[in-house]
Formats: sequence, C-alpha cells, structure tokens
Amino acid sequence: MARTNERRAGSTSSLQQRREERRKNRGQAAICDWALADAERIVALISTVTSQNGLCSFGYTRDAGAYTLTVILDGERYTDYCRPTEDVNSFLDSLREDYTDLAGV
Repeated sequence: MARTNERRAGSTSSLQQRREERRKNRGQAAICDWALADAERIVALISTVTSQNGLCSFGYTRDAGAYTLTVILDGERYTDYCRPTEDVNSFLDSLREDYTDLAGV
C-alpha cells in the first residue's frame, strides 16, 4: 500500500512539473494566485453580484494558466478569464463596474 501512495505522490509531482514546463514553453512562467488580489476588491465584486441575487465562483483554468471568475446571474452563467501577466486587480475592478452598471446602482 505504501508503494501505491509513493507512485501517486510521484505522479502528482510529475504532473506539476509538466504543467510548469508547459507554462514556460508558452512564455508565461507567472503563476495565478488569488491571494495576490486585493481582498477589498474581491469583497466589492462579491457584494455587487450578490446584491443582485447572483453568485461568484473564483478558480483557475485546468492548467493553472489563468484566473477564472464565474458569475451566475438570472440563471445565466458568465465566465471571465485573466492571465497572470495581466493586473488581476484591474480585472476585478472592471468586472465590478460591469455588474454595477448592469444593476443600475
């Protein structure tokens, strides 16, 4: 059983190495991390969307090559992407403005 766990741990490490290599090959060694985003901007976006009975979901693309932000509003799903080379805080501000305009607030 320990051997199986070792193989799993090894494959996870190998998978991470392959993902890092793909990012480098794309010329994009930056890694997405929502912790780098300004917390006040995240809260402002969440407040704007939830005031309209919407939902915000924060994540990453499968290869961790971009941020994803999905909003569900009035039964419609909207997903926006931001590369790690772009300013994530400007991305959040832009989305907040879009959803504020939509609400007419």
